[in-house]
Amino acid sequence: MPDVTVHYRTLSVAKNQKFDPEAERLLAMILERDAEKWFKPAKRQFQIFYKQGADHLEYQPDFVSEAKDAIYMLEPKAGNQMTDPVVLAKKEAAIK
Repeated sequence: MPDVTVHYRTLSVAKNQKFDPEAERLLAMILERDAEKWFKPAKRQFQIFYKQGADHLEYQPDFVSEAKDAIYMLEPKAGNQMTDPVVLAKKEAAIK
């Protein structure tokens, strides 16, 4: 199993990690403040695949966050990307 770091409100992770794009850094700061636990998953940790044309591509969520009553996979997107076919395919694959 890949090595995974779980962050517990340290307030240091957003300063010590590189985030691309800026939306990821902002989301990390929100998670530091509000989430019970959160982490950036390792590559291939979840093995989620989505279909794009004839290809089956791996989806890697940007963050996983734990709240009191649920666990969320998060990937920040701009409002104009919410109906993008690739974004919707990733969402559908993650829900399965």
